[in-house]
Amino acid sequence: MESTSHIKKWLLVSLIIAIIVSVSIWLLLFNPSGRAPLWRQGTVHGFDNFGTATYKDGILYAPSKADNKVYAVNASNGNIIWSHTVRQCDASPCIDGEVIYVGECIGPEGERQPSPKALALNRSTGEEVWSFIEPDNREWVGSPLVNGDYVYYTTYGSGVYALNKTNGNPIWHRAEVGFIVCSVAFHKGVVFVSAYDPPGQYALNATTGESVWQANYGASWDSSPVVYNGMVIQVTFNRTTEVWSTNVLNETSGNLLRRFEGIGSPSTPLVHNDKIFIPSDDWRIWAFSLANGEELWNTTRLDQGVSTLDLGSPNLSYGSPALAEGVIYHQSLSGMFCAISETDGRILWSSTLGGYGFGSPSIGDGHAFITNDSALYAYEIDSGPGDWPMFCKNSLHQRDSG
Repeated sequence: MESTSHIKKWLLVSLIIAIIVSVSIWLLLFNPSGRAPLWRQGTVHGFDNFGTATYKDGILYAPSKADNKVYAVNASNGNIIWSHTVRQCDASPCIDGEVIYVGECIGPEGERQPSPKALALNRSTGEEVWSFIEPDNREWVGSPLVNGDYVYYTTYGSGVYALNKTNGNPIWHRAEVGFIVCSVAFHKGVVFVSAYDPPGQYALNATTGESVWQANYGASWDSSPVVYNGMVIQVTFNRTTEVWSTNVLNETSGNLLRRFEGIGSPSTPLVHNDKIFIPSDDWRIWAFSLANGEELWNTTRLDQGVSTLDLGSPNLSYGSPALAEGVIYHQSLSGMFCAISETDGRILWSSTLGGYGFGSPSIGDGHAFITNDSALYAYEIDSGPGDWPMFCKNSLHQRDSG
């Protein structure tokens, strides 16, 4: 009897331990109240810090508006490898071989502003390979895109440039496109871009810059085009009604196929497996079927974080989502960084960061990296190694992860 009693006690203790361990694991993985970063690099920060820390081979290339530099950062521990002065960079660095491409915006407040440059830097050392100054001193705003011998840049006021990626010499230029506040996308020999002023959407021959089609579904601010399965997705803003909408266009003609009226923000949507995930101006992400427009789910409000948002439009989303193995990673403007189920929109876990959240995540080797106004952070994730090195997944700035 005594032996049986000991066995029962041992089984009870084992059961209690198993329950405690299970609950602890659940709290660690799925409790929305928090997950601690693996490391935090406070040197990389600054208000309105848009640029994604682009990931490749264990290194992050991260813009920092606080000191007008781009940093190479060890992705495993956050240590700085090198830095190079790049003034007020809004873009995610584009990596091509042993070169990274970036662009300068305005100079820091109070500084005598030299002309902004389009730059190519050595990926190992940060040394300048070449630079190009726009003749009218316009700012370089979007993330560069490399295809073949071309690197495509957007400007605030002088349209689109195609430069020779080896020496920076202009190949073609479309100035009349005007003021652009987003990046281009490339697919099948065509460059797609959307303009703020004058409003319009463009498809341009990637080799010559000649028009393939042009349309006007509204002005675009920060949100870049998405190319997916014969469609171009573009968020636009109606200046009269002040309503954001997400437009689905025919890739070949630019004709409107579907519109998600009143759903959108300056963020670029995520597209995957015939579904679209749209960060909107109500602190939520909305999921729809691209095939029939059916609403699939929307998240709870993602406005935890900074208590007072002293901004003109505090509920807008600027960061664009990333995806790895069924989990969506996203930072709201309030600085709430969260992991969301692709299936039903549940918040799996979240972490409240200091400062405003303008940046987009990148993912590599089982980690998610996020730039924020206060720092650059790294998180261990539970959804496989992932492969989302920059704000639009790949160097062609497309958003399909499969």
